[in-house]
Amino acid sequence: CIRDRLVCGNDIGRGDRVSKGIYVGKGDPMGVTDLAADVSADGQGAVVTWTAPTQGKADSYIDVSTLNYDIVRFKDNETKGDTIALGHKGTEYVDNAIEAMANYSYAVTPNTDNAKGDVVKTAKAVFGPAFEMPATFGFNTVEEFEIWKTIDANGNYSTWTWSDGYYGSMRGAKCNYNYDEVAAADWLISPRLNGDEQTISFFARSFTLENQQPERMRVLYSTTDTDPANFTKIHAADYIELSGEWTEFRYVVPQGARYFAVNCVSDSGFAMFVDDLSFCLLYTSPSPRDRG
Repeated sequence: CIRDRLVCGNDIGRGDRVSKGIYVGKGDPMGVTDLAADVSADGQGAVVTWTAPTQGKADSYIDVSTLNYDIVRFKDNETKGDTIALGHKGTEYVDNAIEAMANYSYAVTPNTDNAKGDVVKTAKAVFGPAFEMPATFGFNTVEEFEIWKTIDANGNYSTWTWSDGYYGSMRGAKCNYNYDEVAAADWLISPRLNGDEQTISFFARSFTLENQQPERMRVLYSTTDTDPANFTKIHAADYIELSGEWTEFRYVVPQGARYFAVNCVSDSGFAMFVDDLSFCLLYTSPSPRDRG
């Protein structure tokens, strides 16, 4: 960086000093912008895209023809990821090597012929092939819960969260009632299903019925995406009221179903819990588990 300084003066005295700097030569590239990761067209992988830097730090020059990128994939809450590309050319990378569905994020680092730029990282999102049956989610870890999508449809900031045990029990997915005179509208949506006709099984309960109304839920499936408007209710009743004990619920979702959801619609109550969600072949019972 070259910096010139100028001080003006006359027979009375000297003025303030003025300086001007400019970076001369090749600099370090800025980080990429507009970094995003979206599900690939086949639903199995991720497409990572970004906008290339056009200049270096401190307004320096970079030779954009030499730009290339290193890409690292992080699973769940890992701090050390897997390098999946070095020296990649272009501003799109398709990751078709994901072996299991989980939350993933991607870090992209730009390089030029003389320097390396800043690392930029995407937010976590769920990618990977659909789970094969049978599969059971015991919600024993927050990572297992986080591959399920939650939607706070009434916008009251009270929705599904992961519970590590409530007063020593009831680990799993939990939805609290907000006591705001607004009926709950909270969605717990499965990871992508494989599209086969299959049995869905899970356990649910109200936290307590002592001086409380029972929690209410609906169970639905979608053949398209996770937009609540595209879900179809499986059961005939408008909603199902839950007892204060763990109760198993079993439903058959049709061929072509890609997602199913548990929708909490309580208009009073305290908290609803869900645990041990299983996807099974038709009429196959999931293995029993301890839900203490």
